[in-house]
Amino acid sequence: MYVDHHDVLRSYVADYPLATTLEQFDILIDHLHPLRRKMAPRRK
Repeated sequence: MYVDHHDVLRSYVADYPLATTLEQFDILIDHLHPLRRKMAPRRK
């Protein structure tokens, strides 16, 4: 992910916008937290 010159959070892979405001960014983070808990821990 990266922030473009318009301050839009974008996907590196598809280059589509993920969040255009800080409010949307916070909503995205809130949505991702439960998904993180479902993922398997990284193996060393």
